[in-house]
Amino acid sequence: MRQILVILLAFAFIGHIYPLDFQEGDSFVVTYYNSGRGKVRDLHASVYIPDLDIYERSERFYISGQDSAKSVVPIYDDINEGYYPVIVTLENDDGVYERTHTWVRFN
Repeated sequence: MRQILVILLAFAFIGHIYPLDFQEGDSFVVTYYNSGRGKVRDLHASVYIPDLDIYERSERFYISGQDSAKSVVPIYDDINEGYYPVIVTLENDDGVYERTHTWVRFN
């Protein structure tokens, strides 16, 4: 008996994170790109600012194959002025996991 394994590749990558200069009431906007042909479902983005112990998560969304998307992650806390490291993660329950780091300035 011969078995054939077929794998549908779908990759989601974090693109841009903006703004990098924040004012009170701003939200993170994170862009993504799916370089595969299949739809990637049930994704969510999270923003973690370790120095401030802030963790926020976006609503779930999907990205069609060869397409891009964006999510808005609101930051609700009153934050002191300064530069902070930020970890942005994109993931779902099907094994998609992408993480990037950046610095942002709060004014």
